Amino acid sequence: MSAPTINMQTVMRPAHVNWVCSTGIVLKYEGTELELIAAGLLYQEELPGQKRGCNRTFEGLYIVRLKDGRARVQMSPAIALERSRGFKQFLGGLLADSRLSLVQGEARI
Repeated sequence: MSAPTINMQTVMRPAHVNWVCSTGIVLKYEGTELELIAAGLLYQEELPGQKRGCNRTFEGLYIVRLKDGRARVQMSPAIALERSRGFKQFLGGLLADSRLSLVQGEARI
């Protein structure tokens, strides 16, 4: 049996965004090890153990093993910007949209 191939063009969306947190905005991604690695969100050596609840903590990054065997990664937007191609594309598109206003009631030109 051959090793699974990884599509390096994989882009993952956050499963959840916590806007109100003591540490600021937190992005949460969930997926299999291969999905998270292929999306550039994790490195192989950062993965937690195989048992449910196993976790790893790094500066601005928290990884936990879920009940179904997948992993949940919680990270700050700064780390997501460094690692995630999809987050870079999303943020770049958001900033490039001259019709978008994030200020309520602001006049659009």
